[in-house]
Amino acid sequence: MAQLYGPDFPNPINLTWIVERVQRCERQIWHTAEQIAKNGGSVVLDLGFMKERNRSAFAEQARNAGLPSRLHYVNAPRDIRRSRVMARNAEKGETFSFEVTPAMFDFMEAEFEGATSLELASATVFNSDVPVA
Repeated sequence: MAQLYGPDFPNPINLTWIVERVQRCERQIWHTAEQIAKNGGSVVLDLGFMKERNRSAFAEQARNAGLPSRLHYVNAPRDIRRSRVMARNAEKGETFSFEVTPAMFDFMEAEFEGATSLELASATVFNSDVPVA
């Protein structure tokens, strides 16, 4: 996303602008993932899935395509997530694409909907509460 839309990123943050572009990317990702899966490959969608409706929409797409799906839910306390994001910003490692400012983190944190009890009942849950070293 940063490669495609980074230069046009609005300031201040505009959620409508962001969501529209995320949805475009997710449609393309799904199209590619579906083709890979239907040809015998395994696919992991490492997407934000910020809302329950996003997670259920992808699960429904998989069902409609005759493909299995499973939610893998990574859980960590807010302060640990924030420190990990700030560490990634500082390290700018191999997979780094753009800096997530504290304001961006806080904005997206407020938008996130945690997994429901129904989702968690069939999910693989990983509790990741180890602080950044």
